Amino acid sequence: MGSEVKLSICIPVYQSHEALRRQVLHWQRLDLPDDVEIIIADDGSDPPLEADGVQIVRTDSELAWTDGLARNAAAVQARGDYLLMLDIDYIISREVVDAVRQFEGDRMGFPRYFGVLLEDGTFTQDLDTLIDYGFNVKRLNRRGLYASVNSNTFAIKRGTFEHLGGYDPKHCTKGYHAGPRQSSSCYFNGRWNRWAKRRGIRQVLGPDVYMFPIGRYHKDGDTNPMGLFHDLSYERKRMWKHG
Repeated sequence: MGSEVKLSICIPVYQSHEALRRQVLHWQRLDLPDDVEIIIADDGSDPPLEADGVQIVRTDSELAWTDGLARNAAAVQARGDYLLMLDIDYIISREVVDAVRQFEGDRMGFPRYFGVLLEDGTFTQDLDTLIDYGFNVKRLNRRGLYASVNSNTFAIKRGTFEHLGGYDPKHCTKGYHAGPRQSSSCYFNGRWNRWAKRRGIRQVLGPDVYMFPIGRYHKDGDTNPMGLFHDLSYERKRMWKHG
């Protein structure tokens, strides 16, 4: 028998208080089923994150960029048969939630498109609004509003995540953004890929998710447009401490 909770949405968050506030308003609009829970893993925010209608767990790491540890902390708390792992700059739809609730495979990935949440939690892909948030219009001629399929955004059977050991702590404590080839997600996905290949399993693609245009997707490379997110450096050699 499955658990009473089918889906645990697990989101690591550092700072990003305003982004979380908007997301909570958005989630309320989705009218989520009773068998869905949302778990926020607060990775050392100051002041600590608070939000209605979601569970909040807190990591004990003093390093500022330990999203793998935060994802592990959320997974330990999770009761769902499936975990939906994503970051606070991603926006999900009810279609995504229902697709994962009905899923019976091991892992589902998601195409990403650009979108934003307004101050009242309303979702929009209005081009002028996206430009205000830093969307680089040069992308339109090449790819429209499509970003990519990102391997750090996925739904996975909880038992599979546990079998793979979650995120390896030794790859989660650099304290800075390690880049796509050295991140904790890179190492976790490597284990998944090897495990899935041996069993002839493939990730399936689910419905679209949406993301704010930040970092390399922002016209100026800004990781904190409108003051919504943390402003940690991407520099490899600098170690950022909380407080």
